[in-house]
Amino acid sequence: MIENNIFGQRLHQARKMTGISLQELSDRLGLKVSKQSLSKYEKGLMKPSSSVLLELAKALNTKPDFFLKSKPLELGEI
Repeated sequence: MIENNIFGQRLHQARKMTGISLQELSDRLGLKVSKQSLSKYEKGLMKPSSSVLLELAKALNTKPDFFLKSKPLELGEI
């Protein structure tokens, strides 16, 4: 994976938490996105369109912003 590939890392994490393969995710997406494209997303070689991002979130039962946030924000004392 390419460094700073937050989207790819999160996609991989969500897919593994769901317990499905790249092919199974492609199938869940109605074959709109190939297994090869999903692999490239995870490796940081490609980025999905906003419509594909929404479909991925739906297929993986998560919110779209999960894929974009690098780390949770921690607030300290003021």
